[in-house]
Amino acid sequence: MRVEEAQGTERLANQAAEKLRAGLKTGVSVEITQTDFDRLEMLATELQRRVLAAHDVIAQTDTVARLATELERLERRYTSWLLYVEANRQADVSTQAAQLDGLLSDVDKGSASSTR
Repeated sequence: MRVEEAQGTERLANQAAEKLRAGLKTGVSVEITQTDFDRLEMLATELQRRVLAAHDVIAQTDTVARLATELERLERRYTSWLLYVEANRQADVSTQAAQLDGLLSDVDKGSASSTR
């Protein structure tokens, strides 16, 4: 259940990133862009919290091996989002958009491989 909660938060973070990317490409105001960065950062931090909670629950059960790979993937996601926000919040719009395109491309690749 905790892993499912983390996956739901990951979906919200992906949606926030998509919204940020759309705003960057259409040239929304700096205030809106900063709010979108805040939203992505908050969701990445929430994803981190949920992954850590899932680790705590799983450590007390026998399902460690089955869920370990998924938790590692989720850890990479929240780390990527947090690093993106930290590195790109003050960058120029073209850099923000290019970096975000790369991260969202990775999300798409991960979704394809996790559904197989």
